[in-house]
Amino acid sequence: MLALVLFWAFGAKAQGLIWSGPNHTTSIGNTIGGGPLASWQIAFDHVPALGSSTPPSLNPVSGIFIMSLSTNDSGRTFFVNALNEPGFAGFVAGLTDGANNYIRFQSYGGWQSGLEQSYLGRSALAPDLAGYDITQIGFRVNSFYDYYDGTEDRYFKNLDYSLDFYGVVVPEPSTYALLTLGAAKSAQAAFGTAKVTSRKGAVLTIDNSPRANESSRKAKSSKRLHAATACAAPPHGALEAAGSGIHLAY
Repeated sequence: MLALVLFWAFGAKAQGLIWSGPNHTTSIGNTIGGGPLASWQIAFDHVPALGSSTPPSLNPVSGIFIMSLSTNDSGRTFFVNALNEPGFAGFVAGLTDGANNYIRFQSYGGWQSGLEQSYLGRSALAPDLAGYDITQIGFRVNSFYDYYDGTEDRYFKNLDYSLDFYGVVVPEPSTYALLTLGAAKSAQAAFGTAKVTSRKGAVLTIDNSPRANESSRKAKSSKRLHAATACAAPPHGALEAAGSGIHLAY
């Protein structure tokens, strides 16, 4: 039963927070004498190499969080998954392939690029999230505000954000094999049949079902009854006439 429960637990894929990236800060200023900047059109995407002129917001393969961001969104967290973001599968595929590729972030007037290792705060030995099944990504807007720089006579917009990744660890194939074997043995012990191959190649079928066990008990009881009857019967050639006092032996 425990093996069945564990097997179900691995199949259910209950998600949890598996990694939080470091905070990133982006500050962009308006022209001298200009007022605060308008809302930003932002987006993220994943690319295997730099050099593409297509902005992340127009990348249909791996573009995520394609949205307008205003200072009112400060303190909020936005989530994407395979159900609400078409580019989610492509982004996650690149993020779990074991290669140290690039994440791009689009903000006001352009985009920034960074290797996965530095963008996620990972190590050189594990630059991305290979080995995880990512089911959801959170975009955490830690702060987003305008400020005025008097020395330059212009307004700046400052964004501080981070990415959170949710999912489960992908079990090793050997783990699945052990759980499958345990589940099969649990089922066999409770209900089913099993086949055992002898050293000579003969296949024996062992039926451990309740019906088979009941049939086995009846067969054993019948054998015991026949054995008792055989022991109680007189030997061949001996006959005793009850009540007559006559005993014949031949």
